Amino acid sequence: MEPLKHTKDQRADHPALAESNKSAHQLIVDQKHKLLVDRVIAHIGTNKDIFLDRDAAARLAMMSPQHFSKVFFKITGVTYSDYLFPLLVARVRELLADPMLSIKFISATVGFKSANYFSSWCRNVFGLTPTEYRAAHSSPAYQIREDLPKSEMKPIGAALTFH
Repeated sequence: MEPLKHTKDQRADHPALAESNKSAHQLIVDQKHKLLVDRVIAHIGTNKDIFLDRDAAARLAMMSPQHFSKVFFKITGVTYSDYLFPLLVARVRELLADPMLSIKFISATVGFKSANYFSSWCRNVFGLTPTEYRAAHSSPAYQIREDLPKSEMKPIGAALTFH
């Protein structure tokens, strides 16, 4: 005897079959979304100088920006901007600790289109402009050593450091 085969119309009429198909489909969609969000998070982790705005992250996840926001929140429990904010703050602090990097370079590195807007952002976040923050948090390890000849300065990326 042949097993019963259900047509699409018969499944729609039978609530248990329709629900099981919907659940299986939703499970597949949720797994796909998790993989895509994980892809964005992995990209952020490996490219710490490239902060993707929501639209760029959505493109990376192959979703519309609105859908990406909903999916990201559903999977992580936080909004994309709330996820990115502490990473951005930590990176800005790290870059400001190096006196060889200009404020303009730092603002561009972390994705601000304007150094003036970056300065306002720092004032809102830290209560200080980037220059004031740098002065207040400078450590002897990052002080410029005037006693070393320029020949001992070695370029690393866009910054110079003393060895």
